[in-house]
Amino acid sequence: GVGARPLGMGGAFSSIADSGDAVYYNPAGLIQVLRPEISGMGAVLLNGQEDEFEGTYVQPFGDQMAWAISTTQLLYTDGSENDRNYLLSFAAPLAVDKSISFGINAKVLGVDSPSIPSFQANGFGLDMGFLWHIPIMNYRYGKQINIGLFAQDLDTQLSWQQGSPQLIPLDVRGGFSYEFTGDLVASCEFETFNDPN
Repeated sequence: GVGARPLGMGGAFSSIADSGDAVYYNPAGLIQVLRPEISGMGAVLLNGQEDEFEGTYVQPFGDQMAWAISTTQLLYTDGSENDRNYLLSFAAPLAVDKSISFGINAKVLGVDSPSIPSFQANGFGLDMGFLWHIPIMNYRYGKQINIGLFAQDLDTQLSWQQGSPQLIPLDVRGGFSYEFTGDLVASCEFETFNDPN
């Protein structure tokens, strides 16, 4: 996972996605970022066996659109493997009032090993997301309801230097959230991950 707020919400962020972390949970939410934003995170995982670093830059432009560039680096501390992801994201509203938006990630994947020169792979993939905001007419009962859907790794493949191509399994997540006020939100999310291996 990426981002302190989404992780603090158990990853139930695809229907909120209102920060640079939207790149990883639902890029359609990037249109909610109203000014340039830089975010980053570092984590030590699996009792120090892996180090993870992430950085994102989001730039709004034009009439309510946004683009972002981000990277995630997963480094094994024993030097056996490095996994690198680079993402270029774009988001645009599908309605004038920004109630429905669409986002896409184009990503480049890389795997290498400092200790095994032949252990290398590269790949390209796409992610796609949608976000729908439904205003609540009577503000006594809340602000709005959000519905999000995010499909990650649409036909993403890794091509190994030695060996056959590897298909990255499709990961689909979706959810809804209820905004009581600008400071209070309840969110629910589902995820389906089908790995034939």
